[in-house]
Amino acid sequence: VDTSIMCEDCGQALYYAVSALAKAGHTRIGFISGLPYVSSTRERLAAFRCAMEVCGLSVERGFIQQGGSEKYSCAQCCQALLSLRCTAVIVSDGALTMDVSYYYQYAPIHPELVGFVDNPWQSRRGDFFGTIALPSEKMGINAGEELLRLLAHPKALSKKICLSARFEQGTTYR
Repeated sequence: VDTSIMCEDCGQALYYAVSALAKAGHTRIGFISGLPYVSSTRERLAAFRCAMEVCGLSVERGFIQQGGSEKYSCAQCCQALLSLRCTAVIVSDGALTMDVSYYYQYAPIHPELVGFVDNPWQSRRGDFFGTIALPSEKMGINAGEELLRLLAHPKALSKKICLSARFEQGTTYR
């Protein structure tokens, strides 16, 4: 079946996030990933590793922690990254970002945080940490328009539509 594809590109946004953290003096940057069988988790993890390499930073053993999909599942990840003296943490999933920001709010040490956000509610907390904003709304609009185009023209060629995420610095960077 020939079908159109919608995708997001987070590579450049992750590079900007790692670069901003490195410029702020962070060399021990941890990463909390989502579920391993989700393609966006694998893509974001690969982009993080690449960004760290380009910025001349090493990904030490334990710097990558796997989060879960359950509420409050990130406490162990947060504790592990703090025990490894990570001074900054990037969280690769919107729901996990909310859990991690809540956890670190009450932790004795507050690492710099960069989290993915994919809806306006999550963006409201973005003043407290850097964000990688996903183009969710634009992606939905484009998907709807593409569906209507293909319904109107059943023999039309499919398209690959890829939208870029953007990095926005939190107040701690300014």
